[in-house]
Amino acid sequence: MSEISPGLLEALIDVKLTTELTIFLLRLTAAAAVFWVMDYFETLPDEVELIWFSSTSIVKTLFLLSRYLMPVHIIFNILGNILMTHSCKFGYLGPMISSFVAIAPCELLLYYQVYAFSQRNKVLGVFLFAQLAAVWCSLIILDITYLQTTSHVPTGLPIITCIPQERHRWIPGALFALCVYSVVALVVVNMGIVLVKYRNFKSALLCSFLSDGMRYLYAAAGLGIASTTLAFTARDSSKWILADLFACRMVIHLRLIGREQMQLSSKWDHEPQHTVVFAPVSSFHTNVDGEAGIPLQKVTRDITRCLTSTTGQDA
Repeated sequence: MSEISPGLLEALIDVKLTTELTIFLLRLTAAAAVFWVMDYFETLPDEVELIWFSSTSIVKTLFLLSRYLMPVHIIFNILGNILMTHSCKFGYLGPMISSFVAIAPCELLLYYQVYAFSQRNKVLGVFLFAQLAAVWCSLIILDITYLQTTSHVPTGLPIITCIPQERHRWIPGALFALCVYSVVALVVVNMGIVLVKYRNFKSALLCSFLSDGMRYLYAAAGLGIASTTLAFTARDSSKWILADLFACRMVIHLRLIGREQMQLSSKWDHEPQHTVVFAPVSSFHTNVDGEAGIPLQKVTRDITRCLTSTTGQDA
């Protein structure tokens, strides 16, 4: 009986490990997709009320793009193995491109909310734009390098139809590490804004942003770290799906809190004690955009006018 050569044995072990990891990641991605769908239908009533009927704004546009481009990415991931039966490279390229298209509005939304939270500080805006551009240019360059230096070998197996032959196995992990840095930087910037601008403010909206809104950023950072670990051995798409979920939930949650506080301010006929408005103020019959980051003077002036007219009508 002939012995199995070391090269063939190593290849068989590699196929076995890759197959097991692929099955695990497929299950993880499927679970994340199911969780996203469940969350979508749970938050849909609030989304319709707070987003769909609000005035057009940057936040609204980015929210809708983040929300409805993600299903395209989910479909590409679920059908990835089917695509690989026709073309190994396209099977990997399709989910990669869809992830970039789907996550870009989500990332922009997080950055814009931080910029808005600073009351649109120009210096901070330039810094955030430079960081976002640097991160995304690095992501694109690394992805192009990975694609150009990676070949795919068909296996003929039903579960894993192709095995990537990577020259730079560190690149997928570096991609997620960049995303972790991006989110951690936003957390640090947020804490700096709080210490500089909002140390003495007491507001339900501000407290909600610090307690609940920041948890979404913490969760995204933790998810990115876990995905970075997985990405050093294989690509993990659950990070993109859940990061989109966190960003969209943060916007809906903050708009709910903002609306409740504005309604409470109207009831007691006093100005709200915050400088950031995440909720649309259509209930006050005004054209003021409820987007985050309206300066204090404009918020005070417009809300006072709305409250005065509302009180006059009630009288």
